[in-house]
Amino acid sequence: MESLHSILNLLGYAFAKQKDYQQAEKHFAQSVAKSSGFAYGYYNLGLSELRQQKYAEAKAAFERALKQDNDLAKARYNLGVTEGKLGNFK
Repeated sequence: MESLHSILNLLGYAFAKQKDYQQAEKHFAQSVAKSSGFAYGYYNLGLSELRQQKYAEAKAAFERALKQDNDLAKARYNLGVTEGKLGNFK
């Protein structure tokens, strides 16, 4: 049986595929609230926030994902994209 955080993550993914990033964000946030060590949950949360132009929140989520799994290359890449959106690269 899937754990609750995994089910919430899958629901978030389904909303993200439909481009309903607000609902996706809600489910990803619930997912990481149930399992704070879930790197992919934070990564997905960051993506949903990035798509909504919530750059500061996305940055925090990607950083949290990397804290859980430093080798999560997709989180590192999107952290760089987010930093660019925030104007932190000149």
